[in-house]
Amino acid sequence: MLKKWGWFAWLTALLLSACEFEGSHPASTTSAPYLVVGISDGDTFTLLEEATKANVKVRLYGIDAPEKRQPYGERAKQFASDLCFRKNVNLNVVNKDRYGRSVAYIYLEDGTNVNYELVKAGMAWHYKQFSKDPELERLEADARKRRVGLWRDKNAMPPWEWRKQSKLQ
Repeated sequence: MLKKWGWFAWLTALLLSACEFEGSHPASTTSAPYLVVGISDGDTFTLLEEATKANVKVRLYGIDAPEKRQPYGERAKQFASDLCFRKNVNLNVVNKDRYGRSVAYIYLEDGTNVNYELVKAGMAWHYKQFSKDPELERLEADARKRRVGLWRDKNAMPPWEWRKQSKLQ
């Protein structure tokens, strides 16, 4: 009995560490190609799965772009659209959110990480509450330092604070 539980504890620790690694750093692409057919805002896309012709809603992992009615919201959406609308992409799905969307890193065919590009251009925050990705942290710090995108605004409000404030009004 002890040997069985020892094996179970070891396996559990191994699986938990694998999950932690996947959520903190993007792995290589893991899924079939998709076509970007819609962009709701800077961090939420609709993809067409080419194999099944099904639409898939995807929330970009580790970032939070301004809401559409928030300053820089339309710019973030346009940047995302210019970057990948009507292009084939691959996903590295990290998990599902409470709305059933896949939460993922999205990669263009040339390997460009869309999540990283949005933060690098100052079109999104690193969503530290849900991500410990050190590259996203570094890219946000660099964008702030260079004062690009939303970082031109000295009073840039994170979307999670803006949503909270909007609910109170």
